[in-house]
Amino acid sequence: MLMIDRLNKITRIITRKLGVKRIKKIGEVIRKNEKKAIVVGLVYNKREKKSRLILELEDDTGKILCLVDKERDYLTYIYVSRIPLDSIIGLSIRRIGKSIYYIEEVIFPEERKRAPKRSEEEVYLVLTSDLHVGSKMFLKDAFLRFVKWLNGKYGNDAMLRIASRVKYIIIAGDTVDGIGVFPGQEKQLEEIDVRKQYKMAAEILEMIPEYIEVVILPGNHDATLTVHPQPPIWRDFAEPLYELPNVRMVGNPVNVSFHGVNVLSYHGESLEDILTHIPGLSKEKISDAMRILLNVMHLCPIYGGKTRILPLKTDELIISPHPDIFQTGHIHINDHRRVNNTLLINSGTWQSQTDYQRERGWIPTPGKVPVINLKTGEMRILSFI
Repeated sequence: MLMIDRLNKITRIITRKLGVKRIKKIGEVIRKNEKKAIVVGLVYNKREKKSRLILELEDDTGKILCLVDKERDYLTYIYVSRIPLDSIIGLSIRRIGKSIYYIEEVIFPEERKRAPKRSEEEVYLVLTSDLHVGSKMFLKDAFLRFVKWLNGKYGNDAMLRIASRVKYIIIAGDTVDGIGVFPGQEKQLEEIDVRKQYKMAAEILEMIPEYIEVVILPGNHDATLTVHPQPPIWRDFAEPLYELPNVRMVGNPVNVSFHGVNVLSYHGESLEDILTHIPGLSKEKISDAMRILLNVMHLCPIYGGKTRILPLKTDELIISPHPDIFQTGHIHINDHRRVNNTLLINSGTWQSQTDYQRERGWIPTPGKVPVINLKTGEMRILSFI
């Protein structure tokens, strides 16, 4: 049911994008031995053979084999190589043999031509994540400088001018370090009681001016279910956060609108699956992986990977509406890029390098805070280290 719902919803997106062009069912293309067709389906399998990529596309009527040649059409080859399994895509195909077709064009559901939405007044949105309060590596002094800046008591004149116009903050998961997330975690904790970790976090976040709305979603270290989509952090564990008047506790992912600007915030666990399955990507340029999610308009396309997805009747992880700003966390490396008038941001962390990260050569970029002017769309990275 989940995959059927995903197929139906994204097919409708692609159909609207193509306008009058007719999408044909895969079963019909095979039965009529069509010479050319546009089909939409789920990427069931993908394999490389010599200089060719062979893709198996499936809809509710059948499967079809399609291929692209690297030497003949390098750009399309790259597009196909970066399509995650279980994504729903469109293909313009041409028959080249019995039951096999050549890929002439990849049709992603992403909206390519769109005007960005802007606020009528100059207000600022701050994006951050991965505080990991309770960890010995939580950079409390740096975070307190950040809070001091929000109160207009830290930074140069330009920074203070921005601080006076900050109206919104999103914390995209892992507010605390939690307990039992990985073996031996307790050795790296300043506080092993999760409720006390949330109390510590609330004591710091309480210093943020009340006129600033703070939106908090969960991550894999937080006290809630670790499946997608995630419900909000459980109130029983994080009551002090729920009591703060300017804090809004939400699920993961979440779509919010600030002054008409659409913001999609997602903690970002599925980025690890994308890094594992798609060649040529790196944590240092994690916005490339975010770009792939936006291409296929889905936050967790790969079913059965590291990211656990609830087998619901409806797919709640499709990217809709199209965001003006797409934020993730989890990777602990600040990175950003702008694609088709959408600003992609991985917001970094407030935790210094852990033993786990050191063993894997993973170098975080803590204390760097993306700040976006919702009137102009311009972004600045402020450092508090």
